[in-house]
Amino acid sequence: MKIVVIGHHGRRDQAEVLARLLDAHLLMDEGNHGANAGHRRAIEWAAAQSERVIVMEDDAQL
Repeated sequence: MKIVVIGHHGRRDQAEVLARLLDAHLLMDEGNHGANAGHRRAIEWAAAQSERVIVMEDDAQL
């Protein structure tokens, strides 16, 4: 199983900490493209993986 964290540049530190804690791949929204664009990128990345993927947002509470 793999994990991908979708992050917004305004919460970069939070996203990086979460990704590091989960040993996750991080996809950062460097502009203001919105949640839908981030989720689309995550789903495209997940589709290219050979195992199941969990998609998490940078403001997820563990």
